[in-house]
Amino acid sequence: MKIRTLKYNRIRKSDVVVVLCGGPSIPNNVERINEYIRKNKAIVFGSNYSFESIGIKSDYTYIANDFKLHENIKKITNAVIIPAKIFLGEFPPDDTRRLIKAHTHKVYQAGIKANPTTYTIKKGLVKILPDGKIPYSRLSSAGHGCMLVSLLCKPKRMLLVGLDGPKDKTFATKIMFDGREVKYGKPHKHDNFKNHFINVIVPTVRYHGVQIETFKDVGIYQLSKKKLGIKVI
Repeated sequence: MKIRTLKYNRIRKSDVVVVLCGGPSIPNNVERINEYIRKNKAIVFGSNYSFESIGIKSDYTYIANDFKLHENIKKITNAVIIPAKIFLGEFPPDDTRRLIKAHTHKVYQAGIKANPTTYTIKKGLVKILPDGKIPYSRLSSAGHGCMLVSLLCKPKRMLLVGLDGPKDKTFATKIMFDGREVKYGKPHKHDNFKNHFINVIVPTVRYHGVQIETFKDVGIYQLSKKKLGIKVI
């Protein structure tokens, strides 16, 4: 089974994208998110989950690993984007291929296996090739990968909601958009995600000429939006 690699010419274009990252700020802002989508004719990217159960329809869902794919793909009614490393996870590769083949909507593969230094701009920013390919080693977490693949729409603005991060400063626990509490055994790993967001993801998005926006009461990794250059709307 051959899965098409996601490129610029295989994705819709829009000046505005919405990236939903799975945190509790999403259900708290459903009306505002949908109004933003309608007003700006935005293309919507969800990370790992279908948000239709809370009233938001995505155009694409980026699924970061095989566990989330097996857990959620049957609930998703739009195009799915997966990283190339999806077959290196917990499930047998053939089981994952069969699941993908059974999905009734388009499935795209994001990222190619490549030396990350070849795909790096100055100061470690992620380089996207002229045709839209991204090295899968740079896609990072679900939310971060979702932000990067949304750049293939060539947007000028990106609404970011749901990247709330852990609920405490130890980065040991986080709350999901559906109210579930997830505990992590290695808090430092998520501290690394926060640092990657600050030092790589945000500068990469800005390098590509995109203004990140969010709502005033939406938190992002407990960070200062002003310092990150994120516009409050």
